[in-house]
Amino acid sequence: MKSLTIVLKNRALPAVLFLIISVLIYKYTSVKQELKENLVNEPPIVFSASMSGYGDGTYLYHLGSDTIDKISEETFDELTYNKDKTRLIVKVKNNDFLGIAEYDWKKAEFIPIMSIEEIQRSVGKSELHNDITGLNCFGGGYLFWYDGICLLEKEDTKWKVRKLYREQGIDDMAFVWNPVSEILYFTGFQYEGGNFKSYDIKTDKVSPVLEDRAYAFDVSADGKKIMYHNDKGCFMYDTHEEKQRKLFKLKGYKYIEKILISQDSRYGLCSYRSSEIISTDSIFKFCVTDLKTGKTYKIKDWDTTIGIIYSMDW
Repeated sequence: MKSLTIVLKNRALPAVLFLIISVLIYKYTSVKQELKENLVNEPPIVFSASMSGYGDGTYLYHLGSDTIDKISEETFDELTYNKDKTRLIVKVKNNDFLGIAEYDWKKAEFIPIMSIEEIQRSVGKSELHNDITGLNCFGGGYLFWYDGICLLEKEDTKWKVRKLYREQGIDDMAFVWNPVSEILYFTGFQYEGGNFKSYDIKTDKVSPVLEDRAYAFDVSADGKKIMYHNDKGCFMYDTHEEKQRKLFKLKGYKYIEKILISQDSRYGLCSYRSSEIISTDSIFKFCVTDLKTGKTYKIKDWDTTIGIIYSMDW
């Protein structure tokens, strides 16, 4: 009788395990489907990339429907949506124009905003260089790095630029403007990481935010959340409660290209590749984290040979 009980238990175990695994898969699939349905109303991700299999160019990726549209054969080192997300603001470098321009992808038309020579004169840079980085939408204007964090905005009918902030000894920064709090969040050394600080444009005051290094980060539109990544993983920091929460850590070495938070502050998007060095084994991936529940879901793999995502916005 005892041996019969053992046999029945042994036969039942695989069935129980199968049932548990099936429930977990169903739960994950249904939650992921719900996530994708919620993302239907989010604007598409725009990114500029060089990827074999997809071709060089600039794309719109719709997360909810998992579809992609190629909107330009051009690739841009720097891009951001304009305020109403109908056009792009890009860094242009060609024989005709070098500087910042508006790009209407429906007409495939560039509208120059300001040349690199005009920017140089405006910020008082003695030596000309073309390293415009970190394009960010700023209300009706735009932020970028050129020998400091600069603000490009329209006064009457003319575009003007002024330097807002530069920290001594730092040659580039990762930064994000928050339109609600009107605070600029930044870390020193874009590619080496740095501690979080904030800059109040109205008071010209710099304040520490979080003593933790970050390589990629974004700030939610409501100013309450900072999602960032460093060697220890990906975290969310609540600026109001001053609490940090670990979201996830990618298995193995994964190089995170970009972090972006949705306009409703609910979701965080992470783009990453399988290795720090671009190689024939590199695979580009997108994952989305529900910042309310902390759950992370893989959205898309870009199987490619040699390629790179140059710039991206959401």
